[in-house]
Amino acid sequence: MPTQSAQTLPILQALPKVIAFEVTNRCNLKCVMCPHGIGAIESPKDADMSLLEILWPGMAQSEHIHLNGVGEPMMSKPFWEVIDRLKGKERPLISFNTNGLLMTEENVVRLMRAPVYAISVSLDAATPETYKDIRGGNFQTALAGIERLVAHSRRNTHIVMTYVLMKRNIEELVAYVKLAERLGVKFVTIQHLTDTAIPADRWIVVKPNGWQFVYPEERLSNHPELSNKNIKEAIAIGKRLGIAVFGPDLLFKTARENSQ
Repeated sequence: MPTQSAQTLPILQALPKVIAFEVTNRCNLKCVMCPHGIGAIESPKDADMSLLEILWPGMAQSEHIHLNGVGEPMMSKPFWEVIDRLKGKERPLISFNTNGLLMTEENVVRLMRAPVYAISVSLDAATPETYKDIRGGNFQTALAGIERLVAHSRRNTHIVMTYVLMKRNIEELVAYVKLAERLGVKFVTIQHLTDTAIPADRWIVVKPNGWQFVYPEERLSNHPELSNKNIKEAIAIGKRLGIAVFGPDLLFKTARENSQ
């Protein structure tokens, strides 16, 4: 059967609606559940500015740009270049994840000049002690960053506080939802530790205070009833406080449910 020549096939020309651009894989933290925490990021660096120039025609005409990766985007020159280029514009919408430590007054004001639609701030703790174990940064600096963000955010900017669930922090989840309410944040996303390309049994981080993060042991599938109890309480508290608490595949099947 004759095939149509490639030269006669119609060529469809269309720009992408959504573009994800990893502006950096550098970070100012070494969170225990992140590859940065075990030194697994080779040659951390920002994206090359020449790559941004190549991508820019498509980026500028897209509907949504997600500026992220495995690093802290606000550390990088390409991130701020995109923010400044879109100053005063309504599109494309911008979203990114951050640890909030660089949310200075100057940076927040600069952000809000661009069409920033969604900012996810990762804390993973409701107390300074747990924050230090998991993330190693300054808890109060992160909270102050969120407060500035809420104070300066525009009506259509969605601020989300994220939480990676593990044995070390599961019992602070309810307090985390209450913290979000106190800070003026209306959305909390939660998720379990994910599968990783790095063998989990080799993923061990020892903190200065002696606490050890051992990836398999921190998985809440080992503690389903404890996990379900705290997640259900957090969702219920969220409803009462007007905070949306959500995430994928949150509840485990417990031994009691399996026996019924």
